[in-house]
Amino acid sequence: TFGVMWFRLHNRIAEIIGEKVYAAYQDPTVRSRFNFDTSYSEDEFFRHYDEKIFNEARKWVVAVHQVGEISIHLSRSL
Repeated sequence: TFGVMWFRLHNRIAEIIGEKVYAAYQDPTVRSRFNFDTSYSEDEFFRHYDEKIFNEARKWVVAVHQVGEISIHLSRSL
């Protein structure tokens, strides 16, 4: 059951990151600063940046898990 929880958390974080990255992609000032390729449609954009969004969400989920584990172990040892 914890696997399902982490899976859902990952999907939610990836969705939030994807929305923010796509919003940044649509802003011309941000797009020029980060050298986004402007020729992508919305579907092509998410296909191209899918792996980056996935890995960033994975990092966040691992960090949340680590913070939880550390707080449990610290509370036991204190």
